[in-house]
Amino acid sequence: MMDIVILLLFTAFGFSVLTHAFFWYESNGGPHREYLDRLSRGHAVWWTCRGMLWGAGSILLVALLFPLGFVRALRRFEISGEDSLPPVILVHGLYHNASGWALYRWCLPRSGFSRIYALSYPSFGATFWDHLACLDDLVREVAARSPGRTPVLIGHSLGGLLCRAFADAPGNAGRVRAVVTLGAPHRGSKLAALSFGGLGQSLRFEGPLVKELERRRSPPGSRRLALYSPMDTMVLPCDALRIDDPAWEQLEVKPVGHAGMLFHPPTARKVMEYLREVAR
Repeated sequence: MMDIVILLLFTAFGFSVLTHAFFWYESNGGPHREYLDRLSRGHAVWWTCRGMLWGAGSILLVALLFPLGFVRALRRFEISGEDSLPPVILVHGLYHNASGWALYRWCLPRSGFSRIYALSYPSFGATFWDHLACLDDLVREVAARSPGRTPVLIGHSLGGLLCRAFADAPGNAGRVRAVVTLGAPHRGSKLAALSFGGLGQSLRFEGPLVKELERRRSPPGSRRLALYSPMDTMVLPCDALRIDDPAWEQLEVKPVGHAGMLFHPPTARKVMEYLREVAR
């Protein structure tokens, strides 16, 4: 048992150091490094070192929670009774599963959302468009279970791209109330070149998938929010976190890592505030 714990700690810390090294290489000497220096008041190096520790902790937490994602009962949360708030669909990112939404499963009911669903999909053996079809099926199921209530979609990383692609697809304008993305690689990521599997490789910076999504525009009146961190070490360059669509609101959160956004209470509070506003 101790050997497994040591291996997990070593792997988590090693992965965090590697991604922070890529982040530093990509940012150093450029406008983002200058921005970090201003934001951190000259302590960008310290922020990066601290980020390695927080990043390792987030990755370790992801690994420890991962087995819970196979419990099918945890993918549905419904409280009996009527309420006026829309159902919420959570979509995880690459190499992850529904277990990553532990904080949101705690926050959403306490914010009044009584119908919560999570899409769980494999990171190997299927394409982006296959998973998009699965999301379509889940939206149909949720709509049938909550007549008259259009769901809100929340997606982390690749899950954010799936939510965006679904909501902006022709004919889907009235099927989604709002979309929130956390650390989504809206323009892809250079690190996708190091990914295992075709799904990860499809997220290449300004690759074919990204260009296809950029051809779609959110319909008028859409509610869209993209949250991103200035210390996201998985989406490089950092500008790839931004989306070139005026229909989207874009909000920078505190400097937390890519996986850390899922477990960061201040970020979750911003999402809850936005959802309550959307539900008015």
